[in-house]
Amino acid sequence: MTKEDKLVVEEFKNLFPDGIYDTIKNIKIKNADLYNLIEKQAKKHHLKPKDYLDTLGFSKNNKSKSKYDYYNLHNLLNKYNIKASDIAEIFNCSRQNISAKIAITNYTQDNLWIIPLSQDEIKIIVDNLYENKICFFSNEFSYMIFDKTDVFDKKALLLRHNNTIKLLYELPDEIQNALKNNNLDIFSSEEKNFITELNAICEEQGKNIINNQKQIYLTTLQKNKAQHWAEYKHKKLKEYFEFLGFQCIDKRILYSESDIIAKIKKYSDSNNCISLKVEDDDYHFFATRAYRNNKSSIYDFFKHYGFRYQRGRYVGDIYEKHKKIISERYVVTGNTIYISSYDPYYRTIAGIANNKNKTFDEIVSFMGFKRIKHKRDLPDSYVPFDYSKELLEFSTLDYDNISTILSLLSNEDNEVFLDVTTYTYYIIFLRAKLENISITKLVENHGYKRVFHRIFQEDDIIEENNEILNRYEDVYRHKLLNELKELESSFSLNQTEITKLERNKKLVTKLKDLYQCKCQLCNPDNPLPPICLDNGEIYSEVHHITSLHVAKSNEDIQYIDSYKNTIVLCPYHHKYVHLHNGGFNILSKDDDDILYLQNKKGEQIQIYINYHLSVN
Repeated sequence: MTKEDKLVVEEFKNLFPDGIYDTIKNIKIKNADLYNLIEKQAKKHHLKPKDYLDTLGFSKNNKSKSKYDYYNLHNLLNKYNIKASDIAEIFNCSRQNISAKIAITNYTQDNLWIIPLSQDEIKIIVDNLYENKICFFSNEFSYMIFDKTDVFDKKALLLRHNNTIKLLYELPDEIQNALKNNNLDIFSSEEKNFITELNAICEEQGKNIINNQKQIYLTTLQKNKAQHWAEYKHKKLKEYFEFLGFQCIDKRILYSESDIIAKIKKYSDSNNCISLKVEDDDYHFFATRAYRNNKSSIYDFFKHYGFRYQRGRYVGDIYEKHKKIISERYVVTGNTIYISSYDPYYRTIAGIANNKNKTFDEIVSFMGFKRIKHKRDLPDSYVPFDYSKELLEFSTLDYDNISTILSLLSNEDNEVFLDVTTYTYYIIFLRAKLENISITKLVENHGYKRVFHRIFQEDDIIEENNEILNRYEDVYRHKLLNELKELESSFSLNQTEITKLERNKKLVTKLKDLYQCKCQLCNPDNPLPPICLDNGEIYSEVHHITSLHVAKSNEDIQYIDSYKNTIVLCPYHHKYVHLHNGGFNILSKDDDDILYLQNKKGEQIQIYINYHLSVN
């Protein structure tokens, strides 16, 4: 297969992921460049275009045998609680493949998937339902039963048996009976597990029942799980608990003054000195009660009860942990270390330094190290730590972790303040983007109210959030970079202006997501005040380093109109790089691989945050 043949295969799969096309004319309409390349290669091989495509493994569409039902694919995603990733898992294909199908809007209501189940298929599903398996995935046989968006007890079933796809909006009696007998008609298997957890908690708390309702008090994390299922059932939280036969009691009313003193004494020594970690079970209890009592600090709270609070043990633990990480990764020789400013861990230490009102070097020195600042000063034999290898080692940030963070940030009234300059905001921002909702809505979905005035907050809570969340940062960044690359490669230069505009809008959005809308030129140690929008995001703009107006050919446009030539800036720096002394349109780097924007006079401005730009 020649290089040109491989290019045909690659471009054809981008246009028709399942390898099936309608007509040769349709290819020409959708992508004239691909059509011309197919015709050219067919002539080289002395074949007709159709026969040439056959040799590459592509075939003309036979609608009676097509496995894709575009009408019902859109119907499921618009009206039922099923995601494109779920469909991809059932079909045993990539998420991108399904996304390509979703993009097809010119279809008829053929109902190609509306096919009755065989008795063998029904038996397999029924047997799985008696094992609480509402979905099942394998190479030969996969299915999922899911709810209609506005009617949670209205079910549908999507199944793949080898290469045959079947969809049922009305389930056979055998399957409906199996769902009902296992309470899966009103509860999913995950929700049943949660109800089992509630019953176990009630049992542990004494199984107190009043008016046929089980009295129970829950942690914030447990309440957030309940809130999730309540919203799924379109109920308020109180109604949902009543629906399950529970009454949730505010645990705070159960504590008298003597109970609080008894709880404090668990952490006190003979001198009435309190030693308490942020990670301890009762830390949030004490912190929120302190805030509730005239918004005092946790120090004043313990002082009120005759105790003295000291935090030294926890802070020491944090420093010891970072000393261990630095020793394992960054030692050059003896106590000298080198941490690249582009390494995500650099910002972790910088964040701790900022919280303690110290410089980066002061914190490093406090931990017993001496920092080599410039890469050029490293011994030739030294190989710096390759932080990029860790990019894909971590799972994505899940619902429970977000709930834990919001719980730590909230006060007694379930109010949450998000400082847009912190790392916590970065993670909340990315999670909101992942769910395609605003940051404020994300906070509300977890049962909290977002406020825009600073509430009492212990420094160590913020520090602990960084520790909980830090391991998730790179996997999100890697994902967004891949999406930028896929976005750029999925559009040809000869597309219409409308398509180019759509592509550019997506590029701008993805790029802002990558930098959580923060300016790449603002010094993190002394940033300009951010502009916060109503939805809680930071206002920013995307700038072309080399301006579009200098393009003289298609090749120039391909380079200039690319994420590789764009940078996220605040409004001030956007005007600055455009206008100051003729503008900064040159990307350069120094011996330490630090990037700069440079103007014709040689003036430079440092790029402090960089995940996607490079200079060879």
